[in-house]
Amino acid sequence: MKKLNVKLPQGGSKRALHSGMYASALAVVVLAVIILVNLVIRALPTKYTEYDISTTSLFTLSDTTENLLHELNADVTAYYLAESGQEDANITRLLDRYAGESSHFSWQQRDPVLYPTFAQQYDGASAGSVVLVCGDNSDVLSYNDMYEMDLESYYTTGTANYSFQAENALTSGIAKVTRTAAYQLYELTGHGETALSDDFTDTLSNAGVTVTSLNLTTAGSIPADVSAVLINAPGADLTDAETTILKDYVANGGKLFVTYYTGLVDDKDHVWLGGYPGSIRDVVGVRVEEFAPMGNDFPGAMDHLDLDNGTVAHDFADVITSVADTAHVVASFKADKWTGFDGAPAITVNDFGDGKAAYVGARLGREGLAKSLPVLLEELGIETSAEDDRGEVLRVERADETGENHFVFLFNRTHDVAVVDVEGEPLVASLAQVNESEHTAAIQPNGVLVVKL
Repeated sequence: MKKLNVKLPQGGSKRALHSGMYASALAVVVLAVIILVNLVIRALPTKYTEYDISTTSLFTLSDTTENLLHELNADVTAYYLAESGQEDANITRLLDRYAGESSHFSWQQRDPVLYPTFAQQYDGASAGSVVLVCGDNSDVLSYNDMYEMDLESYYTTGTANYSFQAENALTSGIAKVTRTAAYQLYELTGHGETALSDDFTDTLSNAGVTVTSLNLTTAGSIPADVSAVLINAPGADLTDAETTILKDYVANGGKLFVTYYTGLVDDKDHVWLGGYPGSIRDVVGVRVEEFAPMGNDFPGAMDHLDLDNGTVAHDFADVITSVADTAHVVASFKADKWTGFDGAPAITVNDFGDGKAAYVGARLGREGLAKSLPVLLEELGIETSAEDDRGEVLRVERADETGENHFVFLFNRTHDVAVVDVEGEPLVASLAQVNESEHTAAIQPNGVLVVKL
């Protein structure tokens, strides 16, 4: 048999070896980039990586919730009590949304099988619950708090229908465990007052305000722990004695909330002459002569009114024709000229003696109340919210699967350049300039910095 003598080109084996080394090195670099990009994406808030395609926008957070989360300056941890493999996807996804909005909110799962004594630390905690903890404060949200049953449907059809209301429960719970001061609002009763809507009570609760009923006729005075008194659309006006008590209270430094459709008739059911709200018109400093029901029942009728503070009024609005010299307008209506509402006062605050009275001349929904009430509380001198920290850079810390390597992701959500301290080794800088000598970085708006600790 003849041997084949094949002569390789000179240097061919070296080139092949070098090519192989380059390909291997490139593969390692590409793999490292993919892993790093994956870490960045996993660290991004879920609102940027997941889309809410549910028909009722179950996972789109309201302005009330977003404002609360943006203003958090204390760490809140949510513990979801559920066995592994038995988690409720709605709850876990919503908790992810909350965590994505604030670096001060995080959540962990506690499997009752693995942690049998954990629930015993908190009254009412059981499988399916979410326990919110902030320092020494805690609040337990039961499964029924997050899934509300439609009682009307149940009693009329016998079918138990549930709706996912976990956002309301979570937001109220966070407000409860983080509040540093309690404010007592007394709601006047005994005159056929309209019951406060859930929008109103939830917004007040989120602001740290507790609402308690007060019948002035039986009580005879306003309690000493009062922060403010609320009159919400009574069917009849105050008695002379009640009017005197309220006027003295405000004149001596008290705070009063009055809503639309108040003081139409006196305590003898006679219509007030000279405008509304009846006996306390001088206290609130406005004069109302007409009302505007809204809806789409008739062609050409208004179904809503916009306010210049970005809120929207529905169902009912007062026509405020004059405002006292001692009062100032907090928000006005914005509407077509033909409506007669364009530029008309919607929300006012009046100085009466040493106190103040706020008047809300329209029905606002949850979002409108969430935006308007904090301003009114501040106008009345009731400071309930922490300083807004939305200007800060969002800081998210993540660890790899081994738990050995930790990474910090810094996102600049402001409209200005943010200078931050660099805690470790910078890995990725997008729209960010690192000053290694000073261990700082200047992050441009929408910029991202990834650091390995």
